[in-house]
Amino acid sequence: MNSMMDVIISFVIAGMIILIVIQVDSNVKSSSIFIEQDLHAQEYMKLTADVMNWELRKIGHCLAKPERAIRVADTSRIVFDYNKNPRAVLGFNNGDSTRIEYLFNVLDETTPNPRDKKFIRKIDGASHNGYSLGLTRVFMQYYNKQGTLLATPVCADSLRKIKTIRVNLEIESKEPFKEEYSRFIYSMRITPKNLLGV
Repeated sequence: MNSMMDVIISFVIAGMIILIVIQVDSNVKSSSIFIEQDLHAQEYMKLTADVMNWELRKIGHCLAKPERAIRVADTSRIVFDYNKNPRAVLGFNNGDSTRIEYLFNVLDETTPNPRDKKFIRKIDGASHNGYSLGLTRVFMQYYNKQGTLLATPVCADSLRKIKTIRVNLEIESKEPFKEEYSRFIYSMRITPKNLLGV
């Protein structure tokens, strides 16, 4: 009788251990999926921030009139010029000016996340389908020399007053895990040096 009771107890203990192992395995898999989604969202955040930070700092670069470099300034769209050729400012070969347009208000229908928007970056007006980076919100603000916030969209006669641009980014994972999306927020303030002297 005691041996039968020992066998039953050992089966119960073995069953509990198996259940614990299954639960731990499930938790580890869930954590690894969540961490992987976080990692992808952070990579997209860094890529978006690096591109914008690098390019927005070049606004007005080597233009004869850098104060006219910004053409459109709105909360989710900006159009600006810069020149790749440093000799252009001296009057040589002014045809190298590049016009860049960022547009962030087109929904990205390629991902399950209903809030995703495409990062559309047009060069010299060429059409572009946009990049799928998990952007859910991009909000740009513009400041004058005194640090006063300019109303958006910035009207044409105030575009030359822009000295600093604040970019607020929100990125979420493209797919949900347990009906939740990983979410990251990043804010950067960019002061293009070519706009400071004008």
